[in-house]
Amino acid sequence: LKRKAPIHFEVGACTVDPQTPEYNPSILKEYLKTLGVPYFYESQGIIEQATCSMDEKKASICSFCSRMKRGILYTVCKRENYSVLALGQHLDDQAESLL
Repeated sequence: LKRKAPIHFEVGACTVDPQTPEYNPSILKEYLKTLGVPYFYESQGIIEQATCSMDEKKASICSFCSRMKRGILYTVCKRENYSVLALGQHLDDQAESLL
């Protein structure tokens, strides 16, 4: 895409670890390294923050987590001098959202 685009741009990737035991980005880190894509890994206790600051009756942990992750991603963009944030989901996310 970069070779054929009429403009110059740089691509980077970032994932946010909400500090759950199930999360393991090691495969992603290696894959992006082989592609030469800068990878930024942010680990923050979003799940713990949610349990401390959410009213269980009013809010969804999913909406809390997504807002927190988006804020972290914007912070990384600013820190690493990226001007555009493109968000994406993978097929598993979409299937879970559907169910």
